[in-house]
Amino acid sequence: MAQYLEEMRNSEKMGVEEAKDPQTMILDYGGPNVAKPLHVGHLRSAIIGESIKRMGRYLGHKVIGDVHLGDWGLQMGLIITELHKRKPELVYFQEDYEGEYPTEAPFTISELEEIYPTASVYAKEHEDYREEALHATYLLQNGHRGYRAIWNHIVNISVADIKKNYQRLNVEFDLWKGESD
Repeated sequence: MAQYLEEMRNSEKMGVEEAKDPQTMILDYGGPNVAKPLHVGHLRSAIIGESIKRMGRYLGHKVIGDVHLGDWGLQMGLIITELHKRKPELVYFQEDYEGEYPTEAPFTISELEEIYPTASVYAKEHEDYREEALHATYLLQNGHRGYRAIWNHIVNISVADIKKNYQRLNVEFDLWKGESD
């Protein structure tokens, strides 16, 4: 046993042999949804995925970590609908607006984290609100200028917050792609 441990200690990679035929792999192991805080399920998949990525790299493979954001779908329509309900005066909701949209988001990460759950609960209780959110989702996905601008704000604010949280966990992604990509 002592001899085996000594050989490991003197080995460049602790006795681990590198892959004879290194592969390139993309590993999707994040999965957070923008506008929602991370929860324990995200923690678990992030730690497991980061571990697999590091082991693959240690073996000599090229492993690309992808966070794969949930950034498309009804959740976006719900946020847009709730924001429209709260702040109908915003230029994003003016159909005849042709100017540049503000670079500053009309909400903070804290507000965003409150808007989505409120809208989600309300939509479950009010079919007309849910239909409005589905229509907002449809318009967003079909290029509605104002809704795309709001969506960009949502993604930018959320990703900055998500990156801070993953950094605290020492989890790093090479790609920050999402469902919209």
